[in-house]
Amino acid sequence: MRQRNSFSPIIIGLTILAIIGAGFLAITRTRVKLAHPVKDFLVVGTNPPFAPFEVKKGANVVGIDMDLAERIADRLHRRLVIMTFDEFGSVLPALGAGKIDLAASAITITPERKEVASFSIPYYTAAQAVLAARNSTLRYTREPQDFAGLRVTCQAKTTSEAWVEQNLIHNPSGVAPIDSSLYASFDDMNYAVQSLRLGQFDVIVLDQPAAEKLVETYSDLKIIGVIETHENYGLAVQQGDPEHLLPVINQVIQDLQKKGGLQKLFDKWQGGEQ
Repeated sequence: MRQRNSFSPIIIGLTILAIIGAGFLAITRTRVKLAHPVKDFLVVGTNPPFAPFEVKKGANVVGIDMDLAERIADRLHRRLVIMTFDEFGSVLPALGAGKIDLAASAITITPERKEVASFSIPYYTAAQAVLAARNSTLRYTREPQDFAGLRVTCQAKTTSEAWVEQNLIHNPSGVAPIDSSLYASFDDMNYAVQSLRLGQFDVIVLDQPAAEKLVETYSDLKIIGVIETHENYGLAVQQGDPEHLLPVINQVIQDLQKKGGLQKLFDKWQGGEQ
């Protein structure tokens, strides 16, 4: 006759507690993993068109910023996802809200923007340009008074808009070169450019590389002057860099700088590749 095994209530109770404990630990680990998932994607926000930095090509967006973003995504072993915005002024708020991981849209680093986002090291230095119709007799001689009486436009929420408002609408001398009724800014850069081409405005103020690209695209436009603002473009991440992306981003930029890669990217897109 086989002897029946017997277990005391204490042993049985300890066994049950061990099983429950192991299950609780597994659930806890699962929750921690879900709370801090490893991202497979790098979501980049941008506002095209702003050639040569972001350009629509069919269903895709290409350009200097997108090439940079692709290299960063590769370094992070993530897949690049591009989210486009109709308004430039929507990009940084989307970053702050966590809708995107990286903002890459020819963004000038300013003290105001550093209050809402953290920036990479600079990767490009730009100036502002004054764009007019090809048959215009206007000239810009680096004096705000050259704009006297002109109808001026630019893109909203940009450093172009800031320059116009600070120098033409609220001039430090107290004498505003233009009346505010002669000025308008637009969320959509295309709308501003087409309004200029239709003769609704005399000049548009915008970043020089974008102005140069527009002159290549539209034979009825020309640059009548350059405003040396010495603006540094940077790539932006959420304030404080909670994902620790900046060390990788900065390393990618530095590696390109050492090998002349940034200039090659600029030559590639400014030179006409679309």
